[in-house]
Amino acid sequence: MSMPSNAVFISYRRETGDVPALALFQHLTAMGIDAFCDVHSIRAGRFDSIILSQIEQRPYFALVLTPGTLKRCTSLGDWVRHEVEHAVATQTNIVPICSERFSYDEIERYLPPRLATALGKFNVFRVRSQLSLSEVKRLADEFLKPVPVPSARDSTESRAGAARILERTRRLPPVTTTALNAQNKFEEGQLRSDDEDADGAIEAFTAALRLSPDFADAFHSRGVVLSSIGRQADAIRDYSRAVELMPTMHVAWYNRGCSQLILRDLHKAVADFNEAIRLKSDYARAFKNRSKAYEGMEDYQRARADIDEAIRLGPNEEKDLYKECLYMRALLRMRSEDKRGAMDDLDRAIAIDPSFSEAFFWRGLLRDNLGYRDEAIADQVRSRELDPNGELPLTWFRRPNRRRRWFR
Repeated sequence: MSMPSNAVFISYRRETGDVPALALFQHLTAMGIDAFCDVHSIRAGRFDSIILSQIEQRPYFALVLTPGTLKRCTSLGDWVRHEVEHAVATQTNIVPICSERFSYDEIERYLPPRLATALGKFNVFRVRSQLSLSEVKRLADEFLKPVPVPSARDSTESRAGAARILERTRRLPPVTTTALNAQNKFEEGQLRSDDEDADGAIEAFTAALRLSPDFADAFHSRGVVLSSIGRQADAIRDYSRAVELMPTMHVAWYNRGCSQLILRDLHKAVADFNEAIRLKSDYARAFKNRSKAYEGMEDYQRARADIDEAIRLGPNEEKDLYKECLYMRALLRMRSEDKRGAMDDLDRAIAIDPSFSEAFFWRGLLRDNLGYRDEAIADQVRSRELDPNGELPLTWFRRPNRRRRWFR
């Protein structure tokens, strides 16, 4: 039996949109609209059946779009992408809710064409200033008309899980005007960061933190910018504050590990990557960079195990990450004199990116070592064509009979 409903599932990127998502939930709930928003669950491993079920049971899917929301949707394993895919697959009415600073171009840039096309069929709700109660009332009047929805068939376990999530969300304090003002400054920082205006981004994130001193995402994002301009110690301080405020923020643990790795504080880097992986078990980038840390510690067995796992997970990530992992494993295989295995990894990396100059260089060395001199020279020449100013020398091939044990 169908019952009219305007229930809403709220989808958002935790690191960029938790403030407006929570404000939306609170305003909708105050208006008597059934809204679902998961603000605390750690989503790792398989996609949570509770989330999928909640999308299916509600006729509306509100996608909160702030600058940077869709960037990670290039990855097959991304949660926001999964939620959008499920909403499209179940023919749920999608309502893209765009902040003032969100560029609609991000949809075509970061979503697969079929999802971008699907989203293009729905009308966009553009927030005029802040996601205030009056704005949410306008949203409800224009977009959330009650429509017939079949009675939901949900398991007792799933219903109980959803109830626990909603109870946690309801207990959160109300979003204030100050918090929304801080969100506006935060979004300005995100845009300035995208424009590579590091000083402007740092200034905007700092302004957000003056308004909201416990804004974990602003600490994290400022840390990312500080790291990008070489201020690793300052970045580590910001990442540390972010994880103090939000211990489940796996990306902050990961980024702090990256800064520790740059500073060659390898044991601390490993500890941070460990925590990132504990929070997100399919975190390919964390496995990759923990492998780098282990390699720096000369623990090659663990380095190899981690890069193998990163490659296993790699197809779920972007192709650049996958090729880097194959390249790293090739170098580890060279160290153990697994020449054929290293050759296979380099072949695969080059197939992904035919302009990968370093992979051509090392494949040239491998081919020469295996006796394929003409192919080796061709690879070396190609490497130099792709990177004329590269530091990897061609002089090694000028002595025809030389067989240096370079892979030790």
